[in-house]
Amino acid sequence: MYRKEDKYPNIIFIILSFLFCILGIIFYIIYKDSLPIRARLCLVWTVIGVVFFTIFYTLLPLFIVTYFE
Repeated sequence: MYRKEDKYPNIIFIILSFLFCILGIIFYIIYKDSLPIRARLCLVWTVIGVVFFTIFYTLLPLFIVTYFE
């Protein structure tokens, strides 16, 4: 059975995984055996962060060019 702290993942790990994607991968590697739910959530939020920042930094120049024309 999973440990209690694995059922309720720490929000700090989720935020850090989203903002600093390399930390999400490191958290996954560290916790994949001992806390599998937390590790999976860190990996999921890392992927969400990568997709979000890719879209953001792709569309940001388009908005800037359009706004300042």
